[in-house]
Amino acid sequence: MFRALTLGLLIFGAAPGLPQSAPSLAGPAPSAPAQPAERPTPEAAKGLAEAMSPRELMIANEQKLFREQFPVELRKGDGFAELEAEYPELVAELQREMEQPFGAYMNRMFDKFIPEVAKLIGDNVSASEVAELTKFYQSPAGQRTLQGMVENSDAKEIVDAVGKGGQADEAMLRRQVSGAASKTADSFSEPARGAVMELMMTPGFWSLAKIQKQLMALKTQAMNADDPQFNKDTEEVFERVMARLMEQPATSQ
Repeated sequence: MFRALTLGLLIFGAAPGLPQSAPSLAGPAPSAPAQPAERPTPEAAKGLAEAMSPRELMIANEQKLFREQFPVELRKGDGFAELEAEYPELVAELQREMEQPFGAYMNRMFDKFIPEVAKLIGDNVSASEVAELTKFYQSPAGQRTLQGMVENSDAKEIVDAVGKGGQADEAMLRRQVSGAASKTADSFSEPARGAVMELMMTPGFWSLAKIQKQLMALKTQAMNADDPQFNKDTEEVFERVMARLMEQPATSQ
């Protein structure tokens, strides 16, 4: 459950959020460019996918969210209040033990998701456009955009849906992207705003805009996908922590 709601934040951060949700930054859209003839190399397409989704930034943010929300989600479980009353250290111990498995899970999801994004880019964005977009995402304005999208994310709707036994869908992700992008755009300096406006006038921007639906579908699939290793790790952590707490003298509980 927690994997799904937090991965929503990671996945939407991979999208160029401003394209579909901050029209106030751009002028009239230019005509869509002709189908590009020259495709990027697989390495270049992967480089853009990674530039759009900086692993360290995204995982650091997910770990922060994990530390904030993991206790909340645990305490929603049936019977957990009674269990915690008997073992007051349970939440803190579980959270500490889950840090490593959660980080490993996030890295696995990156390992699966980035190649899929890279293939989509390689099939739909020209070599020159990939170079142009990569340059932007590695620039100060691009880094500020990514940082803002992560910092301004709001997973409440996804949390509520998953907490009720459902799954996140593309509509939820679009609303999440829109809200984060609007807040990010409002925080831009004039130089950053100008750099984004320039990007929005380039053919590469519109090539990415054309594949936003496919990107969103990839994000939704990744967010809702099961991870057997994470499930196994979670069970082992719970069993290990409970065994350790049950061995302690009653006076320490």
